[in-house]
Parts: sequence; C-alpha cells; structure tokens
Amino acid sequence: MPYLKTIMWFVCLSLSIVLPLLSFADDGDEIIQELTHDCVSLAKDMAKANKKFPESIKNIEGLVTWRAALCGEPPKGEGVVTALCDGHLTSGGSIFFWQKKTRAGKLKNGFLTCD
Repeated sequence: MPYLKTIMWFVCLSLSIVLPLLSFADDGDEIIQELTHDCVSLAKDMAKANKKFPESIKNIEGLVTWRAALCGEPPKGEGVVTALCDGHLTSGGSIFFWQKKTRAGKLKNGFLTCD
C-alpha cells in the first residue's frame, strides 16, 4: 500500500507537467492556421490589385521566416514585414509573397516566383 501513494503522486505530477505542454501545441496550430488564413486573404487582395500576380495558387501557407520560403530569397523593398506567405502555382513552380508596412504607414505588397 505505501507504493500506491507514491505511484499516485508520480502520476499527478507527470500529468501536471504534460497537460500544459499539450495545450501549447494547440496554440501553435492556431497560429499557423491564422497565418495561413491571412495569406489566403492577402493573395486574393494582391490578385485584384496587381494583374501580374498569379490567381491560381494552391497550398498557401503562412511563414514565420523568409528562410522557410520555397523560393529561398528574402522579401524586397523597404519597411517592416507584416506577412510572409508561400504557395504552389497550378501552372508549376512556387510563389513567395509578402506585405510590408513602410515608415509612412503604407502597406506595400511584393512577390516572386521560382521553379
């Protein structure tokens, strides 16, 4: 019987450590989903505003760093990055697109395609 108390104490301690870690993993998934949702919206806006922006993009993903982009090049232009996005073109190849906020507060978009 004395071992039962020790085992129960160990189980409770283990659960108190593991359960918060599991909820943190859910928060990470929510952040990625929010980034991806923002990128899908940005792609639609860019397609409306810029005729050169490809309309047929699949597997759009939000990125945390440009180094994760399929094209492997940093975003161009002045300003602070507010969105980094990646996707595959239905015609083949990949696209990396972004949004930056200038010192004047204007939002500027940019993109590049690669094989």
